[in-house]
Amino acid sequence: MIAEFQYAYEIVKTKPIWVVIVVPPDRMEEARSILAVLANGRPFGGRTLALGEGRLSIAQSLDAVFVPPGQAFQVMFTGWDRNQAGGSEEMGKWRKASTGMVSRAA
Repeated sequence: MIAEFQYAYEIVKTKPIWVVIVVPPDRMEEARSILAVLANGRPFGGRTLALGEGRLSIAQSLDAVFVPPGQAFQVMFTGWDRNQAGGSEEMGKWRKASTGMVSRAA
């Protein structure tokens, strides 16, 4: 998961986009810890890290989509095994609300 967070961080650091990383509920604390390390002293409220004009957020798949309507964002899924990432309803709501997906090639 760390490599995916670093990848998204580098994108957001250089582009004015919002990326929401969606993780399984049982990986949320790990995700929060990773993002806190990446914050490296920048203001971080536990869910969203602002990097210039970009933002990097974390969410559980069960969370309601918290991005305001009309606000463009891209979604990244990490921490899932391949079967989980397939077609769950919770993940679908995030895909549908987003303007695209971010993925890191292995």
